Amino acid sequence: MNDAFAELASNRRSGGGIGAVIVLGFFGIFWCTLIGGFDYMAIRELVAQIESADFAAAPAHIIKSQMTSHRGSKGGMSYGVKFEYTYAVNGSDYRANRYTFSTASSSDQTWARDAVAAFPAGSQRVCYYDPKNPARSVLAPGIHGSDLVILMFLTPFNIIAAFMISMPFWAWLDRRRPELVVPRVSDSIHGREGYATKRFNPIVSFLGWLLITSFVGIFAVAFPSGFHPTIARVVVVWGAAFAIALGLAIYRHLKMKSGCYDLVLDYSSRLITIPATRQCKRAETIAMSEVKQFDVADIVTGAGRNRRVMWQVKLVNREDHDVVVQEGYLESDATRLANTLNAKLKT
Repeated sequence: MNDAFAELASNRRSGGGIGAVIVLGFFGIFWCTLIGGFDYMAIRELVAQIESADFAAAPAHIIKSQMTSHRGSKGGMSYGVKFEYTYAVNGSDYRANRYTFSTASSSDQTWARDAVAAFPAGSQRVCYYDPKNPARSVLAPGIHGSDLVILMFLTPFNIIAAFMISMPFWAWLDRRRPELVVPRVSDSIHGREGYATKRFNPIVSFLGWLLITSFVGIFAVAFPSGFHPTIARVVVVWGAAFAIALGLAIYRHLKMKSGCYDLVLDYSSRLITIPATRQCKRAETIAMSEVKQFDVADIVTGAGRNRRVMWQVKLVNREDHDVVVQEGYLESDATRLANTLNAKLKT
């Protein structure tokens, strides 16, 4: 997942100069503002529903109870409910129309039909009002699955917004990094140093996997139920998304810590061990005396919007044959590693 974010950052840098940066900057502001607005509405409605769990009960007379529907721009139907009811608190009469604090409609008409059937017009039912503000009331208090599934639906979009917001910070950190790479591990007793050929930030990895698992979870929860699933179903699927994302992030972090991605310089035996890559499925050991230098090469594929640039660090031996030791989307990472390894060859 770090590679995916690195690709986006690389494309942003090489996407057309200052004009592209300005356009992407405005798009980032628009995106974050839009998602922030949806977050505010979703959280506000969720908080109101949580508060309604402690509302007081009062007899209510249902005046109007009907299912509403409207056709969207793409031809799909959305369903909602419309209620009117009256109730009395401490001798004062009130008229209200809230079923819940959520105003969202749904593509599944079952929930709307069931809600109308539970509160038919002309019936006597119970509503729940805020003791501090009796005019504030609902027919269905407490948290519903629809309140949680909206937050689940917004999770991938919030992660993208967080990435957009953090990009300037990561760019600032990238400019402040030293010119040479610090070894991930250094064993002065045995004369070895290990340099990670893949970078994994556990937080970025977790958020990246959570983006994917939450997005997949939406298709398992939100769409089949028209955004009105049961609470249990949302909790199970969303919880599984978190658990899978956390597990994958920990797994990749532990693999990095184990050294399986390390290029190892063994000064005592004068050997270089190159980890397995996509080009070479097995680790390879080469004598330092056989190495001529480390070079950086760019690999360009596609064109226009589909143009992608990969940066490779290659070990070039005395016979001018090369072996790829690192591949990524950031030129700065490739250049720093190549310069570091070339400096180490001279020691």
